[in-house]
Amino acid sequence: MIDVSKIEQIFLGAVSLDQAERSEYLDSHCGSDGELRQRVEALLAAQPDVGDFLEPPITGNTQDFGQTKDHPIGMVVAIRFEYYERQMP
Repeated sequence: MIDVSKIEQIFLGAVSLDQAERSEYLDSHCGSDGELRQRVEALLAAQPDVGDFLEPPITGNTQDFGQTKDHPIGMVVAIRFEYYERQMP
């Protein structure tokens, strides 16, 4: 039985590497354990190519985005919700 934490550890180490580095990394961390390598490679293949979605937006300065005088960013606005059940006659 394969240790899931080991699969996760190897996956997290390999996910940010390019293809050549990834192959070397898997060789050194999976060794001769073909099942372990297969499972890690399956996870890597399923990992979507997310690109650079965390880069700053093109629009420039967004520090005051959504902020108003009465509702600064970080302000918590709470509303009380109540559940009512209508009784049929």
